[in-house]
Amino acid sequence: PNTIIQPESTNTKLKEILSNFTLEFFEKEISLLKSGSSPGPSGWSVDVLKMLVATNKPFLAVLFDFFIAMLRAQFFPTSFFCGSAIGLLEPGKDNPRPICIPETFNKLFSRIILDLEQNTYQAIIPETQMGVRKAWGGERIVSILQNSIDFQNMAAKNGNTDLYIIQTHISGAFNNVVRQQLIDILGNAGASDLLLSYLSQFFTKKQQYHFANGTAMPINSTVGIPQGDPMSPANFSVVTAELINALNQTKAENFNNKNELKTIYNSSEWLPAVFGYMDDLFITASSKHEAIQLFELAEHHLHQLEMNFNYRKCKALWIHNGKISQGQPIHTQGGDISLNEYLKVFGVPITQSQFIRDREFDAVVNEMCRAADVATLLFSQNALML
Repeated sequence: PNTIIQPESTNTKLKEILSNFTLEFFEKEISLLKSGSSPGPSGWSVDVLKMLVATNKPFLAVLFDFFIAMLRAQFFPTSFFCGSAIGLLEPGKDNPRPICIPETFNKLFSRIILDLEQNTYQAIIPETQMGVRKAWGGERIVSILQNSIDFQNMAAKNGNTDLYIIQTHISGAFNNVVRQQLIDILGNAGASDLLLSYLSQFFTKKQQYHFANGTAMPINSTVGIPQGDPMSPANFSVVTAELINALNQTKAENFNNKNELKTIYNSSEWLPAVFGYMDDLFITASSKHEAIQLFELAEHHLHQLEMNFNYRKCKALWIHNGKISQGQPIHTQGGDISLNEYLKVFGVPITQSQFIRDREFDAVVNEMCRAADVATLLFSQNALML
């Protein structure tokens, strides 16, 4: 619906984008699809597609012509957007998280569009959003947070210093994305008609089913972007870009407008206000007042996106004069955030205590050994049955 087919010669930007869609580019995109992933409802799997492309060059040529014809016409079949959904129940959560298993050609098209439009996405996504299209992601956040604590300890001899780190989590992030907001943001940023047309058709033609007990139950939704689609991380980062930029700008203004003499000793003042990894945000502040200010500003932007923080997952560290300290919780309009002796970021303890590091390491090793024992037992049982 509402598909606009334009001659290639009348759309300079589209022509420039499609000039990058070569046979070599297409073959590389197929090779980068994740092997071993589950097939969609049609039964097509990534592994089958890769095998056909590798062993049958005429098939690759025909498929390439088919894809470039769709890109030029900005028309994408409904069958490409048929996917299945499963519920992934994670430890500590009451309800399962819906995960989409898209059709193989849906995955491929999403990768292609994302890479063809990489300049648009790179122009929107903030530098401190580490969760998408970056060489280093969560590892860099862990390094930055730990290094900032260590640097505060070294600089503590030179004055009264404070560093607050608030670990937050956006509740129901992907499922609450307002689709028209996403399209409007991309359109205002100068996205091509190809990207806007693809997203519009993706949202209007999307058919998702939950298969159980021999029946296919349709899942009807007018909001959200599916977890499992290659474009979703970048699209979520686009929607939350204004939030991250607003926090970084506010903290920079606080530093520039301060009355006290500026020094390099309190490094927390010139750290970026927020580092993002998809729906996990890590807010840094140089005082309790600033921590509350930035957190409530983030909540304000989230409410505009029809999202909110999960307060059960919000935790904070207070580093006073270079040492992790305890004190009263951070009081915000939405609730309290407790001060902890350490933060666990992507499984890594952010702390000054070697005892805590050793304890967490031992716990991980024990889990790994237990998993290895279970895997060995299952393998032995299956081998006996065979």
